[in-house]
Amino acid sequence: MKTIRIIFCLAIFSIICGACTTEKRRVERVAMGYLEATSAYDIDRACHYCTPETAEGLRIIQKHVLPQLDAGYLRQNSQAEVKITGIEFEGDTIAKVAWWKKSPTDTFSDTLKMVKRDGQWLADVHFVIPEAILCEQ
Repeated sequence: MKTIRIIFCLAIFSIICGACTTEKRRVERVAMGYLEATSAYDIDRACHYCTPETAEGLRIIQKHVLPQLDAGYLRQNSQAEVKITGIEFEGDTIAKVAWWKKSPTDTFSDTLKMVKRDGQWLADVHFVIPEAILCEQ
């Protein structure tokens, strides 16, 4: 009887650990997609990995900021290497992803907030956009 309890407990533990690992992989896959796309300045692709609010901010940046940047700078820095260094869950619907990016001109690290909406993990970034840019729309 004791052996059966131990096997049952191990089975439940395995299921719980497997579910956590699967959820972590989902977060990592979406976060990496978003980070690689934004690092390559591919806003259209990045919008597939983020909330509608984040996509709206990215579109404003695409329209008003990216055209003002030097094409050589964009080309050079779009070859960045991106790595996820950690994932921390805050409940069932929020995760923080630690990451770093190394480009030819810079090394940068930060965290990315991920939210789960309708069963899907999405990057959730809130941009601070100057009023002058918003008035141009």
